[in-house]
Order: sequence, then structure tokens, then C-alpha cells
Amino acid sequence: MCSTVNMYTYINREFCASLRDKKVYIWGAWERGSFIQCELLKYGIDIEGYIDSNKKKERYGVPEKIVDSPERLKEKECYVIVSLAEHDSVYNLLGQYGYMEYKDYIYPAKNIQLRNIKHNYLDFYGNRIEGNIDKANVTIGGASELIIGKNVKMADGVEINVGWNSKVIIKDNVRIDKNVSISALENSYIEIGRKSEISSNGHIRATGSSVIQFGDNCKLGMSLILRLDHNAKFVCGEDCLFSYDVKIRANQGHSIFDLANDKIIKDPNFSRIGDHVWIGMGVSILPGADIGEHCVVGAESMVNKKFQGYQTIAGIPAKVIREQTDWTYEVQSYEEYIDSMKGISESN
Repeated sequence: MCSTVNMYTYINREFCASLRDKKVYIWGAWERGSFIQCELLKYGIDIEGYIDSNKKKERYGVPEKIVDSPERLKEKECYVIVSLAEHDSVYNLLGQYGYMEYKDYIYPAKNIQLRNIKHNYLDFYGNRIEGNIDKANVTIGGASELIIGKNVKMADGVEINVGWNSKVIIKDNVRIDKNVSISALENSYIEIGRKSEISSNGHIRATGSSVIQFGDNCKLGMSLILRLDHNAKFVCGEDCLFSYDVKIRANQGHSIFDLANDKIIKDPNFSRIGDHVWIGMGVSILPGADIGEHCVVGAESMVNKKFQGYQTIAGIPAKVIREQTDWTYEVQSYEEYIDSMKGISESN
């Protein structure tokens, strides 16, 4: 996926210097906690141990440290780096023990809610917003980025959530209607191309190191549902038209096992749409779908395999019903279509 910011940007020389005389604990004996331990060691900070209710008295990390219960934090000289996702119970306990954020603990993955930001935003944890979020409700956390281009218009009820080392790019002149939700979580990436439109009640979500990319000038109809997880990828070309109630997946989202042969059934982890494709109402795009340029997909179809360009496809599952076809946004005669194609060819 495209690069994101360093999720541990807050662990720097200045921050580590402030920890020299403190007993440092990492709350969360798991992968993120281990990464934080390694970053601290680069600056000569050796942690006292881990905090984790589920692994009390175990040993974890490199070098290994004892895992204590949260009660250990009653010692006031402790400094806590919370490696967990956001939990109210963690905040409540830290508050109960008299801990103050930044002074006594930091919580890099906490969700920060923002609205009406009309200038660039950067915080201690490395979260960054570039551009005007307009009327959108934005939640950002875990050293994530939201980049909004020029002249982007967002209606009331738009929700944008960018969490844990993720990135969302909304390019110039995009329009997003009311009640649209865009979420990139857990090291994921979403890109919306220039001059694109997302109609009302759309739901676009990538989690678990997944990637969603729309090219320029795409028009997404009402109630679009696009969900990816577990390293999946969806790529859409330029100048595509989606009718309403379209559903898109690039992977199954759950594991399916072949019990007769003692193995997991591996399904495709991607779906793709080429340039200038028209997706009809109620279409389902499933894992393995690869739709070539200038295709038309009939209403209520289900697409789960590869199709060449300039075809009309329809059905459940979809099949080719007509070869060598094309389409235009405008209602045109064939002669007008040919003339317009000549104009494009000459301009190129």
C-alpha cells in the first residue's frame, strides 16, 4: 500500500529524555507493545515491564520483561505507554490512579474527534490532517493521515474515520453527499480520485492492511457498500459510473475450510474495475472480479471472474451477452458517438 506516517513518531530523543528517571511500563503485551519496546531501546530506554490483565506473571518482549496486572500502576513513579486500541476501561483506571495524559501516560491509538478544521492539523501522536474537513465529522488516531484536496465539498452527516497507521486521500473537486461513511483502519489506505462524486448513504471501509483506490471522475451511486479486510485490494479506474445499491467485496472476510482435504480454501484477495465502466443497479462485485475497460454490467448481476474490455455482461453469475460494445453518459446517436470518439483520438 502507499506509505503512511511513522506510527512511532512520538518516540524521539526529546520524549525519551523525559523518561530517564521514571519506571516505564507498556500496557499491552502484544505485537504493538513489542514494537514500542524496540523503539524505546533505540534511545536507551529499558522498560520496567508490561501491564496486561490476561498475561499476569508471564514474560514478554525482547529482552523479556515480567507482565504485571494494572494494580502495579498504583505506584506513582510509573510512566505508562498504552499500546492498546482505545478502551474506556483503560482511561477510567488511569484516572482512578491519578494519572494525567502526557504527564503520566500517553495513549497513541486513542481516537481524536474533530470538526470544522479549516487549516492543517498535527498532534503529539503524529496524526495529521491536510486541508479543510468542511462539515464532516472526523475521527483520527494512531499516527494516521487525512489529506483533503482543493474545493472538496462534504454534506452534513459525512463521517471519516482514519485509525492506526492508516491514510485517506480525497483529491481535488470531490463531492460527498450526506450520510456517507469512509473508514480506513489498521494500516489501510483509501484514495478517492479528482472530480469524483459519492452519493448519499455510501459506506466505504478498509481494515487490516487493505487498499481501496478510485481513479478520477468516478460517480458512485446511492447506498454503495464497499468493505475490505485482511490484506484485500480493490482498484477502480477513471470515469466509472455506479448506479445505486452496488455492493463490492475483494475477499470473503471469513475463513472457509475444505474438511475432506484438510486445508483452507484460498479465495482471491482482490477485485478490479477498468476505466469507463458502467455498473448497473444492485450489482454485486465479488472477490476475483476483474472487469475490463468500457464494459457495461447489467442490473442485479453478480461478477466474480475476469472479463475483457468492451463487453456487456449480465447474470448470476455474470457472463458475456454482447461483444464489442461501449457506452456514453449522454444519450447519443451512433453517428454522434463516432464523431465524439474521433474528437478524443485527434486530441490525443
